[in-house]
Amino acid sequence: MPNVKGSVDATLPDKGLSPGPLPAPIHSLLCQLWGEQSYNVVWTEEVIKQAVEDLKFIVQHGPRHLPELFRYLGFLRLIWTKFEFTLRHFPKFNETAASSKDFLAIGSSIPEMFGIAHHLYVLKSWGLKGDFAEFGCYKGFSTSMLSEACFQLGIRMHVFDSFAGLPPSESGYYRAGDFKGSLPEVQQNVSAFGKIEAVTFHKGFFADTLPASTLQPLCMWMDVDLESSSRDIMSILDRLPVESCLFSHECYPEYFRADGIKEARSADSVIGPILDAFRKHNRQITGTFVSGNMGAFWDRNRGIPVLPVDELLKIKDLERV
Repeated sequence: MPNVKGSVDATLPDKGLSPGPLPAPIHSLLCQLWGEQSYNVVWTEEVIKQAVEDLKFIVQHGPRHLPELFRYLGFLRLIWTKFEFTLRHFPKFNETAASSKDFLAIGSSIPEMFGIAHHLYVLKSWGLKGDFAEFGCYKGFSTSMLSEACFQLGIRMHVFDSFAGLPPSESGYYRAGDFKGSLPEVQQNVSAFGKIEAVTFHKGFFADTLPASTLQPLCMWMDVDLESSSRDIMSILDRLPVESCLFSHECYPEYFRADGIKEARSADSVIGPILDAFRKHNRQITGTFVSGNMGAFWDRNRGIPVLPVDELLKIKDLERV
């Protein structure tokens, strides 16, 4: 074990480091204490687990003067606590439900949103620029949570939604108008549970609003249900930094296979347009199942990988002994 009682510098990453799924200063700290050969590597599952164990050792036995480390841990605790509050008090039912599909007003979970919030912290720490884009917000539950994370990180959040429910499609399951949340209703919810001052709303179907948008996304998150909506959003994949990633709902563990992402194509699947867009822009797609119904997709060779949620939760709970 290294001696971590002395002074170490966890403020700036070594410019030669290959970005990993942890914030740059934390990555740098691990490299300083265990050697670059340990963490300037491909971030396999085994490497990630070891990094979390090494962080645990530093938190429990290292010096207290590691401001970047404890700022990071403080962010995770703050965001998790705020997310728990939002889940506990956000309106649970859709009073204008068109069918049983959208009876609930909450369509995502804390671990899903926590994974996105953490990755925004990571991307910004590695020097990536841009705004955060959410596509499909329903009643504003995920918007409330992620606007808090964006506010804390100084990132502008752009929310794209028709605010009239799903568009017409060829789906045999979804109907036009499903999952409707009006703009005033969403704004009221985000004002109560998030940071509406960090948010810009774009009202209209994606096919109409995106071509006119000047959005330069740092990261993208979509919960859109339909292949056609996914295709509209993927028209701007070329604006997303190649180091960044796309988070999407309508994902399942079996989509993420050792030999690549499953070709799931139907009017109710968002995967096909994602695969097509990555191929069109010569991005070698890889990804991971995150939690709930959410997956993440990035460039295999150039993208910053997403930290698995089970390991992220261990970091969130780290404390000095």
